[in-house]
Amino acid sequence: EPFSLLALQEFQVGSIKVDRELIKDAGRGGDTDRLLNAIIAMAHAINVQVVAAGAETEKQLQFLSRAGCDYAQGFLFSSPLRQDDFEALLRRDSHYEPA
Repeated sequence: EPFSLLALQEFQVGSIKVDRELIKDAGRGGDTDRLLNAIIAMAHAINVQVVAAGAETEKQLQFLSRAGCDYAQGFLFSSPLRQDDFEALLRRDSHYEPA
């Protein structure tokens, strides 16, 4: 079933996640870049943050940053981690201490 863009407003969505299938071609200057720029601009126009899933390269991350993407996740940062390994990564990178 198609997703209605009105749902973004009706459900008061705070963020959207862009699938890794779009992110894999980010930064190559083609249709994907234009689509991602439009998605990010549209989301920001209605105060919705954008999370890019599947970031694997610096080129992708640089494009996403220039496009104004709010967050990125993917193997560029880390492989999937267990909770204790994730907490250790946070402590190492930002002196995080869990409550």
